[in-house]
Amino acid sequence: MATMATTTTTTTTTMTTMTMTVMMMTVLPWRNERVDACMRPPSSPSTRVRSGLMLCIGLAVLTMICLPARIGAAASADEPRFVIETIDVEGLSRASGAIVISESMLVPGREYGEEELRQAIYRINRLPFVVQARFSLQRGSARGLYGLVIEVEETERFFLGLDESLTLRETTSRFSTDRFSFGDQSQLDAGARLFVGARGVLYGSVTESLTGLLSDRLGSGESVDVLTLGYTQYGLLDRPLSLSVVGTWEPGSETVGYFFGLGLQLPQSRSLRLELGGSDSENGWACVDAEGRLVESCTGRSRYRSATLEWRWDTTDDVVLPSQGRLIRGVLTYASDEWDLSQEGFGLVREQTTRSRGATAEATWYRPVGLGRTLAATLRTGLLSGTSAIDDRQESPWYPRFGDSSYELYGASVRVAWLDDIWRVGPGSATRDLRWESWVEAGLSGSTGDRSSTISYRAGTGLVFRNRWGVLRAGISYQGQGGGE
Repeated sequence: MATMATTTTTTTTTMTTMTMTVMMMTVLPWRNERVDACMRPPSSPSTRVRSGLMLCIGLAVLTMICLPARIGAAASADEPRFVIETIDVEGLSRASGAIVISESMLVPGREYGEEELRQAIYRINRLPFVVQARFSLQRGSARGLYGLVIEVEETERFFLGLDESLTLRETTSRFSTDRFSFGDQSQLDAGARLFVGARGVLYGSVTESLTGLLSDRLGSGESVDVLTLGYTQYGLLDRPLSLSVVGTWEPGSETVGYFFGLGLQLPQSRSLRLELGGSDSENGWACVDAEGRLVESCTGRSRYRSATLEWRWDTTDDVVLPSQGRLIRGVLTYASDEWDLSQEGFGLVREQTTRSRGATAEATWYRPVGLGRTLAATLRTGLLSGTSAIDDRQESPWYPRFGDSSYELYGASVRVAWLDDIWRVGPGSATRDLRWESWVEAGLSGSTGDRSSTISYRAGTGLVFRNRWGVLRAGISYQGQGGGE
C-alpha cells in the first residue's frame, strides 16, 4: 500500500535521497558525512573493536536473510496449491489492470500456494496508486481450476502528503554554549497522476520543505521548493520490469536534477533496482574581495552524479502501516561531485572533486503481538569512504588553500518500535487508518581517519493517518549523545 505522496514505487524515495550523502544519513544518522578528514592513521585497538561490532551486526543481518528462507520453504511445502485459470481485477476506475497483473507476477494456467498468492497481493499493495488490495478464489470451468479475483482500492487522481516532526537535541559539542536545541521540519507534497496507455503513469508534484519555522527563532525558518515531473512504464517486454524517468527543479537554488531507474521483480518477493541520477546547480552569494570589501559576484557551480544498486527482499503486508513480514535490503552506491568557485577580481579560484563509495545493509522484522499491535526491530549498518581532490587556481583571502584528503565513515544502529493501530477500516469501506508509533534507537558512528566515534540514542512517538488522498505523519523525538572518543 503505497503512500499517496509517493509517485512511483521507489521514485519519490529516490528523489528525496538523490545524493549519496543524504541516503547514507539513514545509516549514519548522527554524523555529517561532508567532512574534510585527515589522512587515515594506523588502526588502533578501539578501531578493531568497532570493526568487530560491525561484523557482528553484519552476521546478524545475514542470519535474518538465510534462516527465514529455510523456514518459509518448509512451510510452503505443506500448504494447498491452486491452479489459476483466470485473473480478473476489480475496483479500478482510472488505473489499468494490466499494471496490477504485471506486478503480481501471476500467470494463468500455473499452480500457486496460498503464501505465493498472498505475496502477490503484497506486491500490488506497493504500487503508488493502490491503497490496498485483496484476493478471493472462485470455482473455475472444471474441477481443480480456480479463478482469481483481485479487488483493488485505488487512490484519488490528486494526492497529498504531510510530514511534521519536532526534535529536541542534546549536544556535547564544545563549540555550542547550549546543551539542548529544538528543531522542527515540515514537508508538504501535492501532485497528480495520469495513466498513459495500458502500463504507463505520468505524474507531477510540488514539494515544500520548511525547517526551523517553530524553533527558537520563531518565523526564521528556511523553505525549499521542488517541482517534480516523471513517467514510469510498467511491464516492459511483458516482464516484471519497470522504467522510471524523473526530472526535478528547485527554483530557489536553480538546481536541475534528473533520474533514471530500472526495476526488476524477482521470484520469492526479491527485487533488483538500478538507479542513475545527477543534478546541476549554480549559486551566487556575498563574499569579500582582496581588499575586504563586500561583493555580490561569488559563484559556485556543482555537477553531481550518482549510481545506486539495490537488492531487496520484502514480504511485508503494507508499505505504510506494516504489521507482519520482513524487509531486508542491501545498497551499493557511487557518487562524484565536481564543484568550482569563481570570485570577482580573481576569476576561477578553486576546483574540487569528491568521489564517494558506500555500502549499507538493513533488516527489519514485523511481528504481530496482539489484535492491532505489532513489534518491529531493525538492524542497520553502513560504510562510506571517499576522496576529495582540491585544485586552488589562485590565492584568495576568502578561501585558504587546502590539500587533498580522504575519509572513511562507519555506522551501525539498532531500533525497536511498538506499533498500535488505533483504528483500521476493514474491507468493503474506504480506507481510513490511524496508527500510533513509538520507538527507541541506539547507534554507533564515527570516522577511522581521526579514530573518533560517537554513541548516540534517540526516542520518539507519533501518529500516522492514511486515506485515499494521502498520508499524514506527525511526531516528536529526542536525540542525545552518550559519549565518544
